[in-house]
Amino acid sequence: MVDLSRVIVGFIVINQFVVWFLRVDYLKSVHIEFTAPEFVLYLD
Repeated sequence: MVDLSRVIVGFIVINQFVVWFLRVDYLKSVHIEFTAPEFVLYLD
């Protein structure tokens, strides 16, 4: 029988990796869409 805590920890790690990957992909698309002045304006 598989240890339940191990499954939960594994699920959390995989979930965090997926969320991080989607966030990086989203930031790349935003960076490509916006030009530099708009990006600076957004950060300010």
